Amino acid sequence: MMAVLIVIFYLLNKKTLTNKDKSESENLNNTAEAIKSAVKDGMQDFKTGFSAELKEIVAEVKRPAVHTVEDEACNHAINEYIDSQLACILRETKADRALFFSYHNGGTDILGRGFQKMSITNEQDSSWTRPVMGDFQNIPRTMFSVLFKNLAKQNLYCIMNLEDIKDEDGASYQLFMSHNVKQVLCQALKTEDGLMVGFIVAEFITTECEDLNRAKEILNRKSLRITGALLGHLGG
Repeated sequence: MMAVLIVIFYLLNKKTLTNKDKSESENLNNTAEAIKSAVKDGMQDFKTGFSAELKEIVAEVKRPAVHTVEDEACNHAINEYIDSQLACILRETKADRALFFSYHNGGTDILGRGFQKMSITNEQDSSWTRPVMGDFQNIPRTMFSVLFKNLAKQNLYCIMNLEDIKDEDGASYQLFMSHNVKQVLCQALKTEDGLMVGFIVAEFITTECEDLNRAKEILNRKSLRITGALLGHLGG
């Protein structure tokens, strides 16, 4: 009797396992079919919805470089000219460092509003002065509100004693303090319609400005020449 019960239990258990295996197999097949279907749908969506965008991306990648050989040669000539004007500032004012801060765009925020930035793109230094151009790239212009207000209204920002601006213009104070300067002259570069495209700087580190009026005249003259060269480069 016991043997009969064991045989019956074995057969029932085998049938249950067989049904379970069959169910699991069907589930696996269904899952595989679902994956295949999803992949197929995804491929179809990509083909119909993104093929045009893909073509645009490929076309953009294949597009020639923005800067042609002629553009590079022209940019090189402009930079050489700006450097020559900065070198004249060093020689004629006896400053230790001369800089050109160029204004440029810096991307946009989530609403599309442009970020106003500036970078030192040209620099001339005396043989005993450390270059600083590499440390001042893509700087937000909003950091230097006092400096910009002075340049916008008067075209010139003269700092004859750096300590004098410590409280009212902390940003400029920290900037020029990091350059170890004693005196600073900043001259705006503006187009005929008043658009400011940047500014040039004469920094006095080891000595003081001997003739302020003459230095102002020199910076004004050089600013006009550099602005003219930039506009000529752009066809303005």
